[in-house]
Amino acid sequence: MHLFFIREIDGNRGYLDAEETAHCIRVLRKSEGDTLFGIDGKGGYYECVIIQKAKNSVTLEIKSRIEGFGEKPEGRIILAVSPLKQKERFEWLIEKSVELGVDEIYPIICRYTITDNIKPERLLSIIQSAAKQCKRAKFPVLHHAHLFAAFLKTKNLPDLGLIAYCEASKHLNHFGPEIEKQKEALLLVGPEGDFHAHEVEAAESVGFHTVLLGESRLRTETAGLFGLSLLKGYIGY
Repeated sequence: MHLFFIREIDGNRGYLDAEETAHCIRVLRKSEGDTLFGIDGKGGYYECVIIQKAKNSVTLEIKSRIEGFGEKPEGRIILAVSPLKQKERFEWLIEKSVELGVDEIYPIICRYTITDNIKPERLLSIIQSAAKQCKRAKFPVLHHAHLFAAFLKTKNLPDLGLIAYCEASKHLNHFGPEIEKQKEALLLVGPEGDFHAHEVEAAESVGFHTVLLGESRLRTETAGLFGLSLLKGYIGY
């Protein structure tokens, strides 16, 4: 089943933008009277009928709506991660994070981060596409890039903050019972050179716990996805 992003909704009318229109009309050959299903990126899932199509837009009549479609019933998972020099690998991480149920993403510029060349428009497009693919009606929030020190001062973060560190003594699983109880957690993943010791000390000073993700040294994108998988297991699917 194809899902469309309904960017604009007004009462019982929905409208597809030019990109979604091209996929709907030119690729899938949808016509007036056809039924299609869409999401609004805010948690709404819609069954619609095409009532008018034009070159760069499609007008829909909304027949039904479901709230919170494709979302876990409770909990919050935040991934704060260093961008990667190879943008394709970072984009892959973002895509798979959406599929794993991440709620918020913070790109973090660390001491050993090689590049801060982040293209939000490109990442938002990837998030949108991944959400449609895995049937999530609510898009994860992509925050603007933060310097590491500034990120540690961010408000409204989960009480349980975990920073993946190769020299940590406790595995992430050690915090499993607390994660299950709180139903929310933040995972910090550094660049391929890992975090600088001063960054780890700064994070610990504001309440973060260093965690190990196994004996093997993992790439940033692997560490991020492995950590998210563990969190999702404790918080629930």
